[in-house]
Amino acid sequence: MLRSGDLVPALELRPAFGRALSLPDDLEDGPLAVVCLGGVSTPDTRAAVATLQEASAELDRAGVRLIAISTSALARVQDFVSRFHVLFPVVSDANTRLREQFGVGPGAPSDLARGLARDVRRLSRGGPWGRGWVEPGAYAPAACLVLSEKGEVVWSAEGIPFEAVYVL
Repeated sequence: MLRSGDLVPALELRPAFGRALSLPDDLEDGPLAVVCLGGVSTPDTRAAVATLQEASAELDRAGVRLIAISTSALARVQDFVSRFHVLFPVVSDANTRLREQFGVGPGAPSDLARGLARDVRRLSRGGPWGRGWVEPGAYAPAACLVLSEKGEVVWSAEGIPFEAVYVL
């Protein structure tokens, strides 16, 4: 995974809706928090997106842009973003090439068990974001990178708890 001080590779992030971001060129507009998530249908991703949605206005006021990368196919991401009125761009990375560019691993079922053990009861209750279901091959560990205007990683963490977005 890219660490503090690493430069982000040149790549393009194409959200399900909205304009594409070319990295590192489009970082001149201010810092960018990139959050790598699993499939949009999984309970852990839905909980993470709900938390990010709550934090998005505060991040915007602080001048930090936010973009999420999901392992779901584009059609699923488009449906999810429009159905739940997600306020920040979400990119489909079904082939996990973007995750690889950021050095974020693909995850494994044992990671799912460890990552959800604490939150499984809360997640299984559902809520306004729904209960979700596990897409085959859609699990991937959460990770977050904050990129500076110069294209440098200033903070990164893999397997972050959902509450960690408030650190940003």
